[in-house]
Amino acid sequence: MPNPLQITADPITMLMDYEVEAGRQHEMISAITELVARHFAHVPGFISSTFHAAEDGRRVIGYSRWASLAQLEAATGPDNPATPHIIAALERCGGRRTAVTRFDAGRTVRGATSLATA
Repeated sequence: MPNPLQITADPITMLMDYEVEAGRQHEMISAITELVARHFAHVPGFISSTFHAAEDGRRVIGYSRWASLAQLEAATGPDNPATPHIIAALERCGGRRTAVTRFDAGRTVRGATSLATA
């Protein structure tokens, strides 16, 4: 029987924190996931993006995973065509980006449940 806990190295992660008008989280999540699909899903090194609505009704937390820092920087640099669209989506939702933080590769411990559903 395999060990239910597996420790793996993780790729680069970019954490995004947004604040929007109350009740508009899901509108923001829909807009930004469409933008990510259009502008990043096909880009080399892009792994995934996930967005969560906080229970407070105002915050959206997102994280994107990239295979390498070089690929993340190449895709999200100053000429990033998605930037004006992300700003427009935030403005439509009465929102603002409160933080963007990049994290170097970390470690993940996966339990038996994640192995069964992966």
